[in-house]
Amino acid sequence: MSSHLVMSWQNQEHLEQKISWNKKKITVLNDKKKNADSEKAKIIKEEIKDLRNEKKHNQQELDELKNLYKISDEIEEI
Repeated sequence: MSSHLVMSWQNQEHLEQKISWNKKKITVLNDKKKNADSEKAKIIKEEIKDLRNEKKHNQQELDELKNLYKISDEIEEI
C-alpha cells in the first residue's frame, strides 16, 4: 500500500471520528436545548447548526476519499 493510501486511510478514520463526535455532541446539545431558557436555547441552536454544517462537510470529504479508494482499486485491477 502506498504512503498516499495510508495517509488517506488515516484521514478517513479521523473524519469518521469527527462525524461520530459531532453526532454525539448534537444529541447532547438537543437535550440541553429542551431545558434551556429562550436566550440560551438560541445559542445552543446556533452551536447545533455549526456542528451540523461541520458534520456535513466532513461527510462530503469522507465520501470523496471513499470514491478515491474505489477509483484506485479499479485502476489497480486494470
